[in-house]
Amino acid sequence: MFEKFYYLMKSCYKSNVPAFTLWELMIAMLITSLIVALSYGAYWKFTMILKQESAHAELMHGIRLLERELYQLTQGCNTITREGEVLVFEFPDNIYYLEFSDSTMLLVQEGNSDDCKFTLNNQYSENQEFPVEAWTSGYLNQHSEHIDRFQIKCRADQQVYNLSFKKTYTNRFLYSLKQP
Repeated sequence: MFEKFYYLMKSCYKSNVPAFTLWELMIAMLITSLIVALSYGAYWKFTMILKQESAHAELMHGIRLLERELYQLTQGCNTITREGEVLVFEFPDNIYYLEFSDSTMLLVQEGNSDDCKFTLNNQYSENQEFPVEAWTSGYLNQHSEHIDRFQIKCRADQQVYNLSFKKTYTNRFLYSLKQP
């Protein structure tokens, strides 16, 4: 009797509609979860790469601003002299100093700060510090204390960037050096 009931129930509930078995559903869920996990991992890695690229772009932008402003400082000043580990940029009404230590460069302004012409990185502070690897300078000639070129090696992340500057003095100034 039980067998007839079982056979009757089996025949009544047997469907011709194809369906998934429990194992097929579990495998499909496993594959779906793997795809979602890999997608999230790729998204996370891509986000980290974008953050690193953004930080590097900000560093490069800062170096370009530093280079532009130091170029303007170099070409705008009357003279550049070296006093030990300091480059002195002389203007008619103020003086800028680039003070070098082992790993930093400090820009100091002295004089009239109301008409602050050079504002590195769009910051209006008088003293600004920047990381450097090394620096060199060259004199205008053997008998002069004036600098006509200097080079600064800046480090950004793992790369070193060379910033080279050359001061172009006026003929009037160069002629005045030859006078006794």
